[in-house]
Amino acid sequence: MHIYELLKELVVLYWLDGVIVISIVGGIFLLIKNDKQDIAYRCIYDLVVRAEHALGSGTGELKYTYVVSEIYTKLPISIRFFFSKKDIDSFIELAVESLKQYLMEEIDDKPNE
Repeated sequence: MHIYELLKELVVLYWLDGVIVISIVGGIFLLIKNDKQDIAYRCIYDLVVRAEHALGSGTGELKYTYVVSEIYTKLPISIRFFFSKKDIDSFIELAVESLKQYLMEEIDDKPNE
């Protein structure tokens, strides 16, 4: 019971310090994640473009599987640590939409023959 009382007293005395430390660590984590987000997106976009070239159109599920498997071999662990599967799925969807938009612009820019 002595340890419980000691811990209780420490929490009462230093709760504000704990909140400050947790806030600082959380802020640092968010800064690092935001910095790594651009790197992760560029890597995923490159993988989406490679999948499109390698597998062609009409193979969406196969391309998705290719990109996801490649992410875990190409993206460094220090970057993967910061992103959940949901984040990575969002990056893939964004990259696919960006590629579609780019390809549509390319088609629109071609002169009619």
